Amino acid sequence: MAPVNRALGLGRVPVIAARIARRLLEERLLGTSVSIVGTNALFCYEAMAGGHFSNDLAATEDIDLLFDCRMRMQIVSEELSAAGLIGILKSVDRSFERLSGGFRVVNRDNYLVDLIAPMSKNAVRSPPQSLTDAEGDLVAAEIPGLQWLVSAPKVTAMAIDMRGLPVQLHCVDPRAFAVHKLWLSDRGDRDPPKRMRDRAQAMAVAQVVRRHLPNLRFDDRSLETLPKALRNRLSELSPEDPGPDADW
Repeated sequence: MAPVNRALGLGRVPVIAARIARRLLEERLLGTSVSIVGTNALFCYEAMAGGHFSNDLAATEDIDLLFDCRMRMQIVSEELSAAGLIGILKSVDRSFERLSGGFRVVNRDNYLVDLIAPMSKNAVRSPPQSLTDAEGDLVAAEIPGLQWLVSAPKVTAMAIDMRGLPVQLHCVDPRAFAVHKLWLSDRGDRDPPKRMRDRAQAMAVAQVVRRHLPNLRFDDRSLETLPKALRNRLSELSPEDPGPDADW
């Protein structure tokens, strides 16, 4: 089926991202301790809705892994305990090397993998922000605003990578993604080009949810984990003239 999928233009997920997702799933990390956030989540939402976002919105050269420390090491294989997340990533591509800061690896093609987590409420009693105790393993960068995504519902879909092979993606709920991107687009400490892209992604995902995923309502009680200030902005994700879909 892979050649057919390629011929039909169904392959969307970058090959390296797909390989990482498969390894994380094999280690029972993806969908438990780790979820995919950021631009790669768009491929999951595409698969759910049956279409494609525009290439400029979906283009990416990195993958963000959201770590839920509440699920730390609940199910960890011997290989993961010994090698750590960085060892798992190296099993995908041996050229991955950890960068200064400890939360990011990069390979020879300059593809980045970031491990991120919510800000700790108590720095002194902070839970471990690393998946394992392996020496030299990645330590998640703590970023404001991610607690909402950790607590938000999650979704799963079978997408197709650029080779035409299937890959299961576990991501944050597209409604939470859209609200979070809208929030990011207003942050003054973020680069203006990124803020513009954040807003474009927020509006595009919200539009796809409303038009093609009617079972995911923006007034659903599952979104009550979001701060009230964000829930009050949900109306901004429903413009009077949303414009055409990309490739739906």
